[in-house]
Amino acid sequence: MDVLIRGIDSEVYAKLKARASERGLKIGEALTDAIKTWMNNSPEKNEREGEQDLNVATFRRMRRFLEKNHRGNWVLIAKGEVVKLADSLEEIIEAKKNEGLSGRPSLVFKVGETGVRRTLGLNTGRKAR
Repeated sequence: MDVLIRGIDSEVYAKLKARASERGLKIGEALTDAIKTWMNNSPEKNEREGEQDLNVATFRRMRRFLEKNHRGNWVLIAKGEVVKLADSLEEIIEAKKNEGLSGRPSLVFKVGETGVRRTLGLNTGRKAR
């Protein structure tokens, strides 16, 4: 993809160009690598991963209790807390919207079933391990 980027500092660009040349990379390849690195090390990503870890820890801590007392119910865990117990996935989705959790890391699962799903929005497609 060709992209025109304005406002790049000339000294920074010259250093990027030199370092890319030293490594046998084109400017676009070096810039793509730099962008990926920046995105992977962003505070937002680290915060999201921390929140996901907190949700998984809550699931592990609560699992036996939920299996004993709420088998068959749907559960929403977000911000490290059980936010909602419900009879249907639709209720969980509605709770996620109402609680302002759309787009935040969460776990959604039916107690007693093996497929715990990690969600970032309302998508429940990725299984947790």
